[in-house]
Amino acid sequence: MVCRLIKAESKLGRSTVIDLLTSHENKFRMIDHRTIEYIIINNTKYELKKGGKKIEPEDVEMKKDEPKWDFK
Repeated sequence: MVCRLIKAESKLGRSTVIDLLTSHENKFRMIDHRTIEYIIINNTKYELKKGGKKIEPEDVEMKKDEPKWDFK
């Protein structure tokens, strides 16, 4: 799909785009950010690749009795 970004809704994880290659009358589409494999911004291609940083379980795990932030 070749499209032009209209509105990004980062909190919802989707964006409204215009599909430039469709032959349908309505060219507006909603796309899920998880389905994007690459994006081109200002003639620079950003590609999603496997092998990103792995999150350790202790980084994500919250203790019930501990505060959510550091008071220091």
